[in-house]
Formats: sequence, C-alpha cells, structure tokens
Amino acid sequence: MFKLAFYRTRENNDIVICSGDDYVNLFSLLNNIKAEWDSISRGVPKRFLFDLFLTNGDDSNRFAYLDYDGQKFIHNSYRVVNPEELDSELLEMQNNKYVDYI
Repeated sequence: MFKLAFYRTRENNDIVICSGDDYVNLFSLLNNIKAEWDSISRGVPKRFLFDLFLTNGDDSNRFAYLDYDGQKFIHNSYRVVNPEELDSELLEMQNNKYVDYI
C-alpha cells in the first residue's frame, strides 16, 4: 500500500518519503504508516514528505509535508509542497517511481 524511503536534502535535513503503490490516499493510512515508522525507528521524530501521485496525479497538490513528533503526526504541520521546492534529485527519483503511469 505504501513504501517508506529516506532522503537527505541539500540543506542536510533528513526526511522520510512516503509513496503510495496503489490508489488509496496515503492520509487514510496514517495509523499504518506510524506503525511501520515506529517499528523501523522506535518513534524518532521526523518530517515526512507524502507523494500522492496515484491519488492526485501530477497536480500542484501531489506532494505534502507532515511532521511526526515521535508519538503522533502533527496535523497542523500539514503543508502542500510545490514540486519546485524539492531537490531536483528527489523529484527525479519520485518521478521515476511512477514513470509507467505518466
């Protein structure tokens, strides 16, 4: 349903990329994503970048940030991210995941 990957930005910030691998909206899976992250990281706080390509297409709301404080997702941290704000390597990596859908 989803995959988690790790990425270090040019600014040296670590983020977790959550990509869908079916047409289910990733935000409906937050409990599953939290459980997976906690099993991997023991609840380390992190910024998540959600790639919603399979539900939103390549529209302006394809990417969104949501912070995790180590116990829960912070819903008021949600922010749609313009693809131009992302590292070009990150954007290319994500586009390559969905090349068969474009």
